[in-house]
Amino acid sequence: MFKSSWIVFKKDVKIEMKSRVLAFQVLPLAGAILIIFGFALGPDNQVLSRAAPGLVWITILLVSLLAVTRSIAIEGEIGADGIKLFGIDPGGLYLGKTLASSLQVSVIGIVIIVSSAAIFNSGFSDIVNLLAMVLGGLLAVGALCSAGILFGMMSLSSNVRETLLPLLFLPVAAPVVLAATKVSVPALGGSKASILEWIGVLAVLFIVYLSVGTVVSESLLEEN
Repeated sequence: MFKSSWIVFKKDVKIEMKSRVLAFQVLPLAGAILIIFGFALGPDNQVLSRAAPGLVWITILLVSLLAVTRSIAIEGEIGADGIKLFGIDPGGLYLGKTLASSLQVSVIGIVIIVSSAAIFNSGFSDIVNLLAMVLGGLLAVGALCSAGILFGMMSLSSNVRETLLPLLFLPVAAPVVLAATKVSVPALGGSKASILEWIGVLAVLFIVYLSVGTVVSESLLEEN
């Protein structure tokens, strides 16, 4: 399984490095979303600072959805039968695509968070809160991509995959975005809050989503 996951991970990363779709299309889109939100909220620094954590994670959520959709579309060209023909372990396929998507979204997420400090005039607070946000952010991205790839594999052979995936993914992603926003509030200059329990929530969500996806990935391919 781990050998298959490493093969899939390298393949997806190489495809993205060659196409640069996320860098040249998704990242500018994310920047445009943040700027539009900034104009919509107006020049009030206090309003911008309070809104920054939530808007950052809504943007990262959209980036995650686009990254997962693109990742699944790569395999959708050959379908579930083609995946079985190549002898790729379903669990390895799931883990590899989850890891590759998480890496890509994490890189873009860093750019989004840094950009938000300038756009929303939020800045960063002390190093402890910043490190907590980094840890929570990695768990949140992992949870988002774990759930996204799981539902993507579920809809692999569907003719309405592009619309079915968001319908399945967004309700499950909601608690992840909520917890990640709570963790990010102190680091982005917001009010002080206890964030350890929210980091725990993110860890539980990540473990649950990843475990369920790994276990059921084989049956999902068999059904497709």
